[in-house]
Amino acid sequence: MRLRILILFIFLFALVGCDSLISVTTTMTTESTTIVTTMTTVTTEPTTAEATTTTTLAPLPVPYDLELDDEELLTWTGFSPDASYIVEVDGVEYPMAGTEFDMSTYPDAVYLIRIRTVLGYRMSEFSLPVSFTILNHPEIPWNLLFMGNYLTWNETQNAIGYRVSVDEVDTDVADAAFDLTGLEANAFHTLSVRALYEGGFVSDASIPVYYHTYFTDAGTANTSFNKNAPLDVVCDFTEETWTFEGILFDDVPLDEAFYSVTDNILTFLDDYLIELPYDDYEFLVLTSEGYVTLILDVVDDRQPFMISSNQVIFTGSDIILTFEVYDGAIVSVSGNDITSADYLILGNTVTISAAYVVAKFNENPDRAVLILGYNVSANDYVSIGYVFIRLPA
Repeated sequence: MRLRILILFIFLFALVGCDSLISVTTTMTTESTTIVTTMTTVTTEPTTAEATTTTTLAPLPVPYDLELDDEELLTWTGFSPDASYIVEVDGVEYPMAGTEFDMSTYPDAVYLIRIRTVLGYRMSEFSLPVSFTILNHPEIPWNLLFMGNYLTWNETQNAIGYRVSVDEVDTDVADAAFDLTGLEANAFHTLSVRALYEGGFVSDASIPVYYHTYFTDAGTANTSFNKNAPLDVVCDFTEETWTFEGILFDDVPLDEAFYSVTDNILTFLDDYLIELPYDDYEFLVLTSEGYVTLILDVVDDRQPFMISSNQVIFTGSDIILTFEVYDGAIVSVSGNDITSADYLILGNTVTISAAYVVAKFNENPDRAVLILGYNVSANDYVSIGYVFIRLPA
């Protein structure tokens, strides 16, 4: 009996390797006992394993060749046209689409800069930190003056020297003065000055100044230009033996667009002269034998006059008088105790206060006419006249 049960269990355990669900129930009866044995075995179908591949992306390249040019433009070599970048300046990050970062507005200081590449959701490591010094606007030499044989200027704070440019040739000097005695004679020179600072920093150039070494007086000439009959002004120097070399006006070279020279005939163009206010102007004509002082008088032979009538009927309103003054001006109104508070000059008009006129007629009921004088100046002429103001009949 016991042997039969053991064999049965061995048989059932052997079924565990089968491919299906097996349920076995065995009933055995002895003389005094009924034994029921149930065993259930579950097996699963074998599955086919799927292959999985894992790809590891290479890290993004780090930007390199960080440079800061003279205009404080930071540039670097990037990775790809599709990449963007993060520029870190002293710990503050700035996203940038390209490989440039403008630092021209940064205050003067030393900055620590790192840059990383960004491509999609990926970022590179930061580049190694690089320090750059910003010195945007070092003080520029100013107030350049010619003092005897020296060019001088105001010293700039913290400068260790200066760089003087003469016709684009540079000379470094220690002090705020430059000796002019060695310059070429009978020549025209352009000069400017830069300040030198510790660390190799150089300021922008000063406003240029002009200096000539035409020290021989080669004569004087005079001419005039009439704005009322604008024509080119021709100065004939054909009898002179010198060669023309240039013109200075207010110590600055006159633009060659304003004049022409042919065989020592100098012509000033009327388009230039018509813009000059009425006055006398001194030009230095530079020649191979020295300088010629040319005085040019800008005139107008038109005289100022009164446009409105000088016979006025007072109607109770302010009186407005109109004049043609050309490039001149109304100087004053006078007579009968009139003051500047009683009239207004505006351009080519004079407005006389109605209150003043009423007061004058009221103070003398027998007054038939109120006479005022005017003074108008234009060009080299002065026009003096009178205005006659009457009450309505």
